[in-house]
Amino acid sequence: MDPEAGGNGMPCAPTFRNFPKLSEREAQILDGLVKGHANKVIARTWDIAEATVKVHMKSILRKIHVGNRTQAAIWALENGYPCDEVKIRALKGAAAGQGHAATIEMTP
Repeated sequence: MDPEAGGNGMPCAPTFRNFPKLSEREAQILDGLVKGHANKVIARTWDIAEATVKVHMKSILRKIHVGNRTQAAIWALENGYPCDEVKIRALKGAAAGQGHAATIEMTP
């Protein structure tokens, strides 16, 4: 599977030139939101405080110009987000840490 394609078969937005720049943590939070997870579950997944998730959530809402979580999830899906970008970044980071390039294959 193409590492630049999202889980929904749509390509990831390259460096999000036309999209708001979300941090890696915000991308993780948005991914949890799209999966329907509550703030508490997202916080436990990433080993951060629930209050931290709320801060990131407010930042995401502000950056993508929506008013609530539901609108943020809809925005994410309509814009090809999340596209397993968090997973791609993690794999690329691990490969870079080992001092060699890695072939990244996404499994459905």
